[in-house]
Formats: sequence, C-alpha cells, structure tokens
Amino acid sequence: MTDTPVQDLADSFLADMARLDPCAAARSSIAGSETELTDYAPEGCDARAALLRQTQAAHTDLTRDSGFASDDERVTAALLSERIGSQLAQYDAGDPLGRLGIINGPVAAVRSTFDNMPKATAADLEVVAARLAKVPAALASVRAGVAAAIAGSSAPAVRQVLATVEQCRTWAGAPGSGGWFASLAVHCADLEPLAVAAGTAMGELGEWLSATAAPSARTSDAAGPEVYGRAAAMMLGSVLDAREAYEWAWSELHQLEDQMRATIEQILPGGSLVETKAHLDQATAIAGADAWRGWLQHLTDKTIGHMQGTYFDIDSAILECQAMLPPAGGAAAPYYSPPSEDLRVPGRTWYPTLGRDRLPTWEMTTTVYHEAVPGHHLQLARVKMLKDRLCRYRRNTLVSGHIEGWALYAERLMDEIGAYENDPGGRLGFLSFQALRAARVVIDIGLHLGYPLPVSERADEGRGSDSWTVELAKTMLVERVGLSPAFASSEVDRYLGWPAQAIGYKLGERDWLAARAEASARLGEAFDLKVWHTTALDLGSLGLTQMRSELAA
Repeated sequence: MTDTPVQDLADSFLADMARLDPCAAARSSIAGSETELTDYAPEGCDARAALLRQTQAAHTDLTRDSGFASDDERVTAALLSERIGSQLAQYDAGDPLGRLGIINGPVAAVRSTFDNMPKATAADLEVVAARLAKVPAALASVRAGVAAAIAGSSAPAVRQVLATVEQCRTWAGAPGSGGWFASLAVHCADLEPLAVAAGTAMGELGEWLSATAAPSARTSDAAGPEVYGRAAAMMLGSVLDAREAYEWAWSELHQLEDQMRATIEQILPGGSLVETKAHLDQATAIAGADAWRGWLQHLTDKTIGHMQGTYFDIDSAILECQAMLPPAGGAAAPYYSPPSEDLRVPGRTWYPTLGRDRLPTWEMTTTVYHEAVPGHHLQLARVKMLKDRLCRYRRNTLVSGHIEGWALYAERLMDEIGAYENDPGGRLGFLSFQALRAARVVIDIGLHLGYPLPVSERADEGRGSDSWTVELAKTMLVERVGLSPAFASSEVDRYLGWPAQAIGYKLGERDWLAARAEASARLGEAFDLKVWHTTALDLGSLGLTQMRSELAA
C-alpha cells in the first residue's frame, strides 16, 4: 500500500488518540500505549477534544481542493471526517466528561486494560507494573471528571453512580487485599504492593462516589433528544430516524415472537417462553465453569473449521480464537476483544458465568456465532491482517453499529445455512436473542426519548399508562425475551448508561441484510456470497451510511 497524505493523517490521529486515551486503545488492541492509562479529568477531555479539532482542520486543508489518489484514500477520508465530526460533537457538548457506566464507563475501562496484556516474560511484567502503578492516578482522574461534571450541572445519573460503586467494591476487595488486582501479583510477587495500592484506590473511589457523587447525581435516567442524537451518530455512523426505528423494531419484535412460539411448540408444547427456557436450562446444563468454557471453545473451533473455505476464506494466522471467562463485576453480556496488532495476543471471546455453577448451552450456540466466527472474530481479526491494503486507522477503527450489525447478521447467516436444522433449542436461542436486539431498540429509544408505548402494547399488558419505566423494561426482557431478572437488570442499566449503543445491533443488521439484497439483485446469477463477504469485510469498519454507499458502488 502506498501511503497518501490523508492516510498519513489518519494514522497519525490514531496514534495520538491512543496516547491520549490508552484505555480505549486497549479495548481495540491498538499498540503503543501499554504502560499508560487514560486521564478522565477535565484536562484529559480537553486534550482529546483539541486533537479532534486539530485533525479536523488538517483534514479540511488536505481535501479542500484535491482529488484522491485511490479509492482507499477516498474511503479513508470520508471515514475520518465522519468519525471525527461525530466524536467532536460529543466533546463540544461536554458529553464525555464525568460519564459513568458498567460497560463503557472509566472504572471498567481501567480494570479491563489488564485483561489482554501479555504476562509471560519479565519484560511483559515490567509493562504490567508500569501500568498498574498508574491505576491510583487514573481513578483519581475519574473522580475529578465526575466532580467537574457535577459542578458544571451535567451530573451523571444516580443509577450509573450506584452501579459504578458496586463495581468499585467488587474489584477493590477487602481492605489491603488488592482485590481483583491481586490476581496480577500471581505472575510476579513484586507486583503485590502496586496491586494493593490499586485496590485501595478503587475502594476509595467507590466510597467517594457513594458519599459525595450519589447525593448530587441527577435522578433522571433519560439522555434526552440532543445527547441521544449525538450518541446515535457516533454509534451508527448515520443519522437516526428515531421514530421510524422505534416503530420498525416493534414490528420486528412481533414477527420474532411468532417464530418463537412456533419453535416452543417443538420443545415444550403449550409452554411459555419462560417455562421453555427453564426446561432448556436444565436439559442442556453443564456442571462447572471450566467444562462450560471447554464446550464453548470446542464449538468455536468446530465452527471455524466449517466456515473455512465455504462461506469465508480465513487466514491461518487468525484461526485461533480463545473462549475466556471474565472476572465478576462487569456486565452480564458476553463480549469480544480483538487480537493485538502483532497477533501475539489472539482474539478472545469473554462469557460471564453470572455466578452460576450449572451453565446451559442451548442459548450459547448463537452467542458463539456472534462473538467468534462468523461474527466479531472473523470480522475484526481479518482486518488486522490487511496491512498491505488498509492504513492502520482503517484496520483499527470500530463503528459500533457496523460491527454489531455484522455479528447479528452472522447469527442469521448460520440459521440460513441450516445450523439449527436438528436443534430447536439452539434455534430458540437464536430467535430469543434476535428478539432481545429488537427489544433493545424499543426500550433504548423509549426510555431515552420518552416515546409512548403503542396502544396495542398497553392493552396486551393491561396497563392504562403509555409511559416507559425501568421496571416495565426489565419485565419485558424477562417475560418476552426470556432473560433472567439479574441479566435484565444489567441490560437496562447498560442501556441507560450507554445511550444508543444498544440500537446498533438490529439497525446495523438491517443495513447489512439490505446491502446483501441489493448486491444479489444487481448481480443476479453472478452473485457469489463468499466473494461478497470478502468485499464487504475488507472495507473495514465504516459508518452504516458509508458502508451502504460503498457496497452499492
């Protein structure tokens, strides 16, 4: 690949932002700031905003009068412009300052930076020690950011403050123990004092949030239209028509519920979703977290073998994807971490046990397809391999609606090719998680924007009120999607703390399916699904509007 000024600017921006936001870089496995942690104080936010403005101005100068040397440069220029514009809109409005949340919040970000750090050699452990020593300062900056947000009349919601307090207490452990950070000292006893200091700082932050921030936090959970609109642009890379998405998702949910009822009749005739889920939980349970992780790893490896050469060409360097169990204290939902840029650390899927010692498999099949192959691992690890075609910025940029939409498309693809032909329980898992993603759209938009429940829903549920509440959202997730009460509670906390992220799965899948349908109609008999997958994935992660435009060309 021949570098161009636009691609050089994009790569320089990636490296500079990784230096200013090492925790975000760690989540995307971007190298270069492994000894550092993010500054969440006002000064840190200001530095990131300044970099965004500087890069936006340089981008404007580069692209004002000149054409592009290649399609790759054109695509990079458009992606960089859209991403910087969306992120800068949030910084200019002060949205990131003092932000708290159980997944996207700074406390979770600081702790999770250590998950994928190599720990095999003395040199590795020196890097771990350098980062670990900075945990107290990073957590102090979280406190400074929250205090500044409160002082500036943009306090975080009390629900997110209290959820973060619980995270802090879980990871801090008993006084003087180091809490979760003590697990790092297992690799080297010299890390123990640093671990204790980190655990102490985590506990102190939790106590400050509880005693000082919570009484000053806002009681409303809703983001409101302005904050939500900016968040949706950042999550989707497109302009959201919230009313259309809300109404479409209700229709999609109803269709999925019809399919679930038909599938339930094959498993437990006359049973409800909750009853059928309980039946399958017992019938498919595996005793012990290690055995369950082994089952997940086996299915991951088996699926990679099945996909290779049929629907995808998978490079041998990324055939490994490790199934992992995350520590307690995070969200209930599984997640994926991409391989490091040098591939030394492989892609990893993380499956919370939620404290259970008997773990079902029926609903995990579709989750493996989502997180591993043909979902996130195939998509994100594949792009890491394209050094000869894509600049570093393109290989490491992640647009939530694009990647989550692909992962949901991947689940549907497996259903389309017959993965559940003799597995009605597995197909119910697929359908119920599709229903979850549709429910996420209506709940997320409904709670944050105050949209009313449709009249038919009020009648079905026997309620006179048309208003969304947190309890109604949790009940819907339990009764109509089949989540456990604990999982449903974690989900709703997640939506309220991360506006518009939850809508990207189903809306992103809709755009992926539409793009495939358009290509199939355009090419007719010449349409080749494997070739289309290759073309689409090799663009890297784009905003949904840009993705549709590129795939239509």
